[in-house]
Amino acid sequence: MPNKKRMNEDECRVLRRKIKIMKYNREKENLDDEKSGINEATEDDTKPNTVCSRRNYDLYRKCIRSRLQKKILERGKSIQECQICKNKVIPYNEFSNDQEIEYYEWGRDKKKVGQKEINITKKFKRTTQIRNLILKLEDSLPKFLLHTANIINQYQIITELKKSLNDYETLAHMDFSENYSYIFAKEVQSLHFGGSRGQVSLHTIVIYIKKRRKIINYSLCTVSECTRHDSPAVGAHLQKALEFVFEKPPNITTVHILTDSPSSQYRNKYIFYIMTQLQNVFSSLMSVTWNYQELGHGKGAPDDVGVVVKRMADYQLKRLRDMGDFSTFVGIVRENIKNVEIRVVEEHEIREKGIHLSKNIAPFKGTMLVHQVLWDSESEYLEFRKFSCYECVDTICKHDKHIQLHKIYKSAIDSEVAPTSRIRKEQNVRPLAKVKGTWENQSFMVTPTEAMTS
Repeated sequence: MPNKKRMNEDECRVLRRKIKIMKYNREKENLDDEKSGINEATEDDTKPNTVCSRRNYDLYRKCIRSRLQKKILERGKSIQECQICKNKVIPYNEFSNDQEIEYYEWGRDKKKVGQKEINITKKFKRTTQIRNLILKLEDSLPKFLLHTANIINQYQIITELKKSLNDYETLAHMDFSENYSYIFAKEVQSLHFGGSRGQVSLHTIVIYIKKRRKIINYSLCTVSECTRHDSPAVGAHLQKALEFVFEKPPNITTVHILTDSPSSQYRNKYIFYIMTQLQNVFSSLMSVTWNYQELGHGKGAPDDVGVVVKRMADYQLKRLRDMGDFSTFVGIVRENIKNVEIRVVEEHEIREKGIHLSKNIAPFKGTMLVHQVLWDSESEYLEFRKFSCYECVDTICKHDKHIQLHKIYKSAIDSEVAPTSRIRKEQNVRPLAKVKGTWENQSFMVTPTEAMTS
């Protein structure tokens, strides 16, 4: 017993010493912060001092917009200010502006390669006065808050959409995975150089369909020897995905598409035109919505599908099975992965999409602000919105998310933009085009029978 008591006393003594050391270090850190006049703050530490709580989403969104006002949303509309947090500011300790502070910043720089100059992204070390750094932080807040509002809105709306799908609706979440390089169990050295090693393009899709009051998801991967990721390639891969969708329940009339926001792949005028042509192949399709996630926040379920396919290929490689050509890769993946549907997109299908795709499609000014595009077979317009909204599907959005209505024609001269002011608020306007009557060129989408005959 005395030994046990002695041990407890020693442990208490050590514990008290640790507590004293922790207190001393904390006081020293506070003293250093007071001297420098600025504290390190995370993203979550800054937001409560500038905007309302995230839990009240509507108030949070209005607050962010009130802080942006004319800088970001220059649409000529008056934006109500949040009465709770319009006067909130980030608190700073007193500081001496004679001192300089060092910080790091990502930026663009030019690098000379041979006779050409290329742009690179680089991390710079800066030195400036504390006041200048604070002003730079305040100037960057509006853009940061808008970016945050987009992230919250898109995630929330898509989550609600998944839970509330109807029997006639489907949601297709898709993304390009990184190309998979052919590889052999044993390789010669010369294979590593030049263009000897081929690649296969993977376009992964997760499809959500409601059956018997339950949301069922299907995993799909469309593969192609053609490694193009441009608009014609997107059109070919999308057609294969929709063929899989319409093989399931025969009553699908509405397709919701969710992707990330690269302008070279999904968010451009050619994709807007592709939306208007899907009904030529899928006659039962009555409406399409295309939703874009915020830039840099497009990861999701399709990435997991790509991981499953690539890991299975690598696992088979460890068992000394070569992945040296396209047919071998497709055969091995189909053989070993039963819960992922594999569809092949031929290279000639992608080329045909490029041939039939008009090069003179009128662009929409403000494409980079768009996060939702709506098409309906009974309307003459595409509707573009800066946020996704499914409370206003058959009418112009009444939640300050509407940007413009837009017709897509063969040339910029024939293109017509219809401002919101031309349409009465009480009038029900369904968002897009009777494109059949306005287009005279060949259909963009090619049916499987046409592809075989060509």
